[in-house]
Amino acid sequence: MAKLPTLEQARAMPRGLVEMSNENLIILAEQGMNEACFERLVRDVMRCDNLEYLQALSKAEEIKQENRKHVAAYAAMNWAGIGFSSFCLVACVPMVFSRSLALWFNKNFVTTDVPEPADLETVWEVGAWTWNWMEPALGTGSFMLLCLQLFRAQLVNMNYEPWTARIRTKRAENLCAAYPQYTEDIVWDFAATSALNRKPSHTEPKLC
Repeated sequence: MAKLPTLEQARAMPRGLVEMSNENLIILAEQGMNEACFERLVRDVMRCDNLEYLQALSKAEEIKQENRKHVAAYAAMNWAGIGFSSFCLVACVPMVFSRSLALWFNKNFVTTDVPEPADLETVWEVGAWTWNWMEPALGTGSFMLLCLQLFRAQLVNMNYEPWTARIRTKRAENLCAAYPQYTEDIVWDFAATSALNRKPSHTEPKLC
């Protein structure tokens, strides 16, 4: 028969990171959990500034907002990659299979011979024609992506930081320089694990 938890065990269970022990909090923070890194930062502020929890939480929120500065600039390259890849994802289908777009593109950029109307009656016939100029572009683009993936993998193997990792390191360096009075590793881990989007990742604890 399964041993069910007792009422005492339920009452003793931590209901959030705010109730966790320092040891468990450090384990979660070292595993890269940003919420745990933030809670550890709050406790470091308490220790360094001799503040109670809610006062230290307010200071930690200030540090978090400082870390969010210039986040749009930091993430600009990522957003550019998202936008470009999304455009290619949507554009490649009509570029291959749309008769009207194929005729316009061929007239203005390719200038190859146009098949007879009977040979462009279906999307498959259109694709067979457009593939003459789309295959080199798509094939070369795919090979370039493969080479870039290999290049990135070798950078990681040699302990060089790819773009996003370098950005996270830069944010961490800036935050540590702005708040040198706190433990550097704790501030660094919080900054390095923070997201590069605009959505706030923390709220004040609400325990009943």
